[in-house]
Amino acid sequence: ALQLKKQWNSDWLTKAYLSSFNTELGVLKGSHISTESDLESALIQDIPFNTKGTFSYEIESPRQLVNHHLLKVFNQYRVSANETYEFIYSG
Repeated sequence: ALQLKKQWNSDWLTKAYLSSFNTELGVLKGSHISTESDLESALIQDIPFNTKGTFSYEIESPRQLVNHHLLKVFNQYRVSANETYEFIYSG
């Protein structure tokens, strides 16, 4: 994450914030359902399908790559001692 703040003069203030989140998540193979009959069979089973007896930290298919980016810019303009305008953009 990165955050910047700049006071341009006594009336203008700008703040900017940028963040990025990236990860790879594994999905339990036994929870991956293709058809309605697979779902019905999975609900009956005591142990999920496609589960190995060995544990591993390796992320195999199916998996999900997640990337989130956020930018937020805040501007404040002081018109007088009692009045200010704020402009906010985020996306």
